[in-house]
Amino acid sequence: MKQLLDSWEARTPGRRQVMFRALMNARPSHLADPALFDFAGLRPGVTEDAENSKQLAGED
Repeated sequence: MKQLLDSWEARTPGRRQVMFRALMNARPSHLADPALFDFAGLRPGVTEDAENSKQLAGED
């Protein structure tokens, strides 16, 4: 694995940083694990951000 990463980094400098940043931005829904995210409760046209805003405003 280290050799693979080293060769990628040699061909494309900054590749490790891009991969690390992508891992840092992963959300539970990106992992497709129903134990971490309620996929069954998804509704069309409703985003996670919209739901969080409603909860913060006291709307349910």
